[in-house]
Amino acid sequence: MSKLHKLHTRSIDFVLAYTQAEVKSVLYLHPPAGIILNTNGEDMVLKLRTDLYGLKDARRTWWEHLSEGLEKIGFRHCNIDQCIWTKEGIVVIVYVDDGLVFGNDESAVEVLVKELQKSFDITDEWKTVEEYLGVKIDHFQNRTFRMYQPHLMKKIIKAISGMERATKHKIPAATSSVITKDKDGKARQENWNYRSVIDLRAIHEAAVQHIIRYLLITQERNGRHTPAYGLNMRRAMTGGLEVYADASFGGEWNSACDEEPTSVLSRTGYINEYANPPSYRLRSP
Repeated sequence: MSKLHKLHTRSIDFVLAYTQAEVKSVLYLHPPAGIILNTNGEDMVLKLRTDLYGLKDARRTWWEHLSEGLEKIGFRHCNIDQCIWTKEGIVVIVYVDDGLVFGNDESAVEVLVKELQKSFDITDEWKTVEEYLGVKIDHFQNRTFRMYQPHLMKKIIKAISGMERATKHKIPAATSSVITKDKDGKARQENWNYRSVIDLRAIHEAAVQHIIRYLLITQERNGRHTPAYGLNMRRAMTGGLEVYADASFGGEWNSACDEEPTSVLSRTGYINEYANPPSYRLRSP
């Protein structure tokens, strides 16, 4: 959308966001181990002044603190999405501690960043949002662009030892079967030090290896800088918002194991298209 409407963008980060808000409750802490506050030997405690990660109301307190700061400089939060604030010509999106700024005027975006630095501890990470959260975007002359995550791909491939030179696949998963828990199936053989792929069976191990083979081919490059694969999209100069939704009620029942509870889960999904490039979400309850 920013490219389509020629918006100026900025990516910012709120440093230790929760700790920037004052704590609402009266809380006391024991001093950290090894820290002596009173040489007389009497017990002492510390009174907490700002929020800490882990407090039950920390997220709410941070949001209120952030809202107060933005409202002071003329912003209003969106009634539909509480993470979005708007002002004439500028939109601010904040998810926890990551912020994105979009504006019609580059100078207005610069002024906003300086205003935020007066009230918050922020880092001005990128002049654009192109590499926000590790997503890199390459633009081409025919209004097409490609999105990919090179750093995340390298991290996943490195975590699964022995797969760096494996045979490559052009699809991320096999389409011939549905993977279940397979509690009575063959035990896994590998010992990956990766928390996302622990306590799996052999079929899950094979599925992970299939994904790695797919990632190997997605990081290939045509030339020195351009990846051969990724999410390739083309911007349309016209067109509004189009939404497509669908749902599956127990759609996987009896496709693999009719005794497996997960086979009767229902799934919902939707695709939003604005001037052609889509955003999507798939949800399983």
